[in-house]
Amino acid sequence: KVERRSIVGKHMLESEDFPDDVFLLLSPSALDLNTDPRVHERDSTDFSVFEPRQLIIKMTWRTVPGRFRAVVVDPPSGSVLFSQNYVGVRADENDRNILDAACLCYNSSFAVYYLFLRAGRFASYRPSPTVAELLAVPIPDVERDLLHHVETLEDLDRYVYESFDFKPAERILMEDVLRYTLPDFKGDADSSGRSPTRRSGAVESGTRGDETELHGWCAWFIRVLRAGFGRTKPICATIFEEDGDERLPVRLVAIHLGLTRATDVVVEPIGRGDLVGRLQRTYSLLVDDAEEGVSFRRVARVFDVWDIEDIEGINRRRVPTVVFVKPDQARYWSRSTALRDADEVSGEIVQRMLGTEPA
Repeated sequence: KVERRSIVGKHMLESEDFPDDVFLLLSPSALDLNTDPRVHERDSTDFSVFEPRQLIIKMTWRTVPGRFRAVVVDPPSGSVLFSQNYVGVRADENDRNILDAACLCYNSSFAVYYLFLRAGRFASYRPSPTVAELLAVPIPDVERDLLHHVETLEDLDRYVYESFDFKPAERILMEDVLRYTLPDFKGDADSSGRSPTRRSGAVESGTRGDETELHGWCAWFIRVLRAGFGRTKPICATIFEEDGDERLPVRLVAIHLGLTRATDVVVEPIGRGDLVGRLQRTYSLLVDDAEEGVSFRRVARVFDVWDIEDIEGINRRRVPTVVFVKPDQARYWSRSTALRDADEVSGEIVQRMLGTEPA
């Protein structure tokens, strides 16, 4: 240990995380003053990173709120010392907007998505990327003093998405990494992706019901098909729900090709007949509980032709239908999964139109 008297009396961030009431701006006055002049003899003697204007980045991804964290020291004249739990970036006052943009970006879902794809350590076994990986995250152009006007993580994400000009599908991929992928990968059996899907309540009430995972999945599935085959193509979906208290271990959705309805997504009861028994047997085929605690969950996708009433409910006609049976877990019915499922179905439709068999 060696003594550096110049660090005595400086505000010090020693805790493992930022104070609870700090969002994007950190006031030095909220921190205690450093009274210890000792540093490791191999530490750098260049303390310029602790001078204004500062951006402080937390090195570790936090389970709650499922993001990385960064703050700008405010007022601009303030300075903060920090422990090895953090990495700092300093810029001149003329480059203040760059630090503001970086602060927004590091707190966004985009940073989590980017580092999950690019940082091997974070994507595999540790929630902490290297310093080089953290500093390689791209940042957008944003307005000056924007940090004072962003109040929620939703606002923050929106600004970052708009600055990068991300498309809706790209936003969904990033949001689902936060919502399902990372909690499933770094969490336990109670993670959000493993939880049962919500029921809309439409069967009991006779209404469309609240938005659920399956409604979002159907909406994006239909959107992808129309993007590939034409925005006016008649495509709709039926979500089948239990009409009693019993909850089946699988969910059933039918995508109808060439059928028009008043709404793209409707909910119908499964009933209590033979279909329930068939679905329960189907689930036993989809689940493979192998030895040594390894289990597999499969999905079923069937191309069929159904007899369905037209929009007036008068005539019945044969409608090409794609039937999905998946386990009743939210991760199987995410919006990002709908993008992939719809791409696969689109490819199979094209192959069938061309008279070739899917690979």
